[in-house]
Amino acid sequence: MNETKEKLLDCAFSLVQQRGVNAVSYQDLSDRIGIKKASIHYHFPKKEDLILSLLDRCQNNYGAEYESIANSKDKPKVKLERIAQIYRLGVLENKLCVIAMLSSEKDSLEPETQNHLAQAIEETICIFEKIFIQAKREKGKQPRGPSKVLARTFFHLLIGSQIMARSSNTLESFDSSIAFFLKTVFD
Repeated sequence: MNETKEKLLDCAFSLVQQRGVNAVSYQDLSDRIGIKKASIHYHFPKKEDLILSLLDRCQNNYGAEYESIANSKDKPKVKLERIAQIYRLGVLENKLCVIAMLSSEKDSLEPETQNHLAQAIEETICIFEKIFIQAKREKGKQPRGPSKVLARTFFHLLIGSQIMARSSNTLESFDSSIAFFLKTVFD
């Protein structure tokens, strides 16, 4: 990938995590990177092109990381704790989940982008579902509830807890919510 395009995606990704997509303009990117808006339009003719690239980046980076955790030899509960730590770090860095930020602004996205967003959500939930399926196959205490529902609930909990922790300026609510969910599901 072109170095300028990579810088644009890095900057846009960070800004969207902090502000949301509707609070990020090409002027913001131009000011931060030091290039003309025309150069940004060269790489991303429309803002929707940028958003689609951000979703792809999110799935490539975080999706690959989640997949790696899901395929690790760790116990299922440890895998979920590791994934939760990724979201916790986002709170510490004031960078919320891009999927969450885009979801909150879904109505301002074009239909193609909304479909891409829905696909990214489903792919993430499917990765988490693998972990719950694994847990149900293991001996000992097994999670209660359908794996797909547990995976969706976990994803929603991560996003909601991340938003509320950022709003309250404390990780206590994040940590206690995740711990409660995992204890309830696994104990």
